[in-house]
Amino acid sequence: MFTKTLTLGMLCLAFIGIPHAYAQPYPSRPIRMVVPVTPGGSTDSTARIVAQKMSELMGRPIIVDNRPGGNSIIGTELVAKAAPDGYTLLLAFATHITTPALHSKLPYNTVNDFQPISLLATQPLIVITNNQTPVKSIKELVALAKANPGKLNFGLPGGGSAAHIAGEMFKIITGADINSVPYKGAVPAQIALVGNEVQLMFANIQTGIAMAKTGRITVIGVATEKRLAQYPDVPTLAEQGIPKFEVEPWQGLLAPKRTPRAVIDAVHRAAVASVQSPEVIDKLVATGSTPATSTPEAFEARINAQLKSWGEVIRKAGIRGE
Repeated sequence: MFTKTLTLGMLCLAFIGIPHAYAQPYPSRPIRMVVPVTPGGSTDSTARIVAQKMSELMGRPIIVDNRPGGNSIIGTELVAKAAPDGYTLLLAFATHITTPALHSKLPYNTVNDFQPISLLATQPLIVITNNQTPVKSIKELVALAKANPGKLNFGLPGGGSAAHIAGEMFKIITGADINSVPYKGAVPAQIALVGNEVQLMFANIQTGIAMAKTGRITVIGVATEKRLAQYPDVPTLAEQGIPKFEVEPWQGLLAPKRTPRAVIDAVHRAAVASVQSPEVIDKLVATGSTPATSTPEAFEARINAQLKSWGEVIRKAGIRGE
């Protein structure tokens, strides 16, 4: 009888301890932010800028963990299979949208294995041409392409990139017969543009500003809803007759599915406060990014919409994963 009473007492004490163990406020230890690309570049920069401020706001270190490889698949899989406790997060970017359409088999489900938290930044795309191409507007570009089918070339900084999707979408919408020429990175594509191997390309703002300073390229359109502060005199694609052109690279935070809503909300508050802080805004803008936040639901809707629209472009254009 004594043994049974002792055993029951120990069990009661054990169960009493369980709520206490799980009642620790979040976060109670360092958080890992997995970045599925190598250090450097806009995605890594965004991660480090935002993580630093979030660390201050949350009172715990947020460690940026670069896990490149497999076109971002390796790092993304790591987070998909991590414990859903808020201590492993994914700094996702536009490749999260293109990967499912480019690879028939993935070790995770892009939708079902992740919980969106917030958008963090976007990188508006601009259309640039070299000065040997006699156009000053999107309308003139389309007219030139249709008058010379198959003779103009798009430079692409890698197959399957957001710029690639943008180029193929542009061709589908306008009906222009332009060749897509992929290069291994943005720099080779830029060199090809200046050398007239290609006549145009979609580029980010940083690239456009740097190349415009050389006097050898012209910005003829911006692929954004509104005109850019950096190019106030350059009309959007919509203003030039191409409405609903929705290709804009981005970065945002995701957590493993089944992460408690209270944890999602805590990370969301810190992420939004970070991105909206003046110092983070200045740092992101300096890298060519536009600070942007969203609710988890709006971010999820954005991902689902782009999975559909970008996936359709990839299939129609016959783009394959590298």
